[in-house]
Amino acid sequence: MRHFPPVLVGAVLLLSACGDGSSGGGPDAAGPTLLDPPPPANGLQLTTPEYTLQPGEEKYLCFSFRAPAEAANAIIHLQPIDGALVHHKILVQTAAPSPAPAYECNTLFDLNWTPVWAAGAGANPLELPAGAGFVLPPSADLVIQYHLQNAQDQAITERSAINLTFADDPTMIEPAGVFVVGPASFTIPSGSVDFTLGHECTVPLDMNVFAILPHMHKLGTKLEFEHGATVGTATQLYQIDPWAFGDQPLAPVSATFATGDFMRSTCHWTNMTGGDVTFGESSDNEMCFSVLFYYPAPANAPSGCVN
Repeated sequence: MRHFPPVLVGAVLLLSACGDGSSGGGPDAAGPTLLDPPPPANGLQLTTPEYTLQPGEEKYLCFSFRAPAEAANAIIHLQPIDGALVHHKILVQTAAPSPAPAYECNTLFDLNWTPVWAAGAGANPLELPAGAGFVLPPSADLVIQYHLQNAQDQAITERSAINLTFADDPTMIEPAGVFVVGPASFTIPSGSVDFTLGHECTVPLDMNVFAILPHMHKLGTKLEFEHGATVGTATQLYQIDPWAFGDQPLAPVSATFATGDFMRSTCHWTNMTGGDVTFGESSDNEMCFSVLFYYPAPANAPSGCVN
């Protein structure tokens, strides 16, 4: 088991990061014409330009933005506005400006990234607990990475967006964060029925967990997450059964994790593809992650237990 710093887990989170590390500036946050629903009164909308995928095409696209310059902000509500091609998305803060306002991004790691939020296909809005928020410094460079796949027999052109609501007084907000649990290397043998893999971790810091995002791909059938003071006292905190590839909801939970506690994320798959399937970025590969949303998130806190 290894605990990763935020910049590394940000690259694994849902899992692939993008960008070539070169310099360049992003546009102000408003971007192109706004989508419905409109941005909140105290907030903004991060809106992509149009993108097109051909039949059967799969891409990772990144879009750059800049947070307001006037003062720090704290995000207390997020509402994804997804096109039909979106499989998952991740909002990150970058340590350096992105190479372009919009670009294709296919590499697994970008050490310039710190995760802010992530969600799967069909995700519901996320309302953070009172007094908690994802804190953004003034003029923060942001990137939304979209994993897109066109399973239709015709080209699709669309746009996507995220509505962000800010706290009225960010100085009164406790920083929230993400913590990723799951393996980054495995093989599901051909012909497997209910192939099961559990990933166990020790909780590295006190966390008030308020939501879980499950993540698998097409072969997944069920995902479970357990937590307890010890392995012998662990109980199920969350389960999604059956797993639906096109519907990966952010599930609200309420749990207190103490430093040293036990946690385990377990995935189930059935593989009738005719060949072994390994971990990987494509939807034709597989993943097994439980993404925990929690507060308070101290500066430089570890962002996951991944190996």
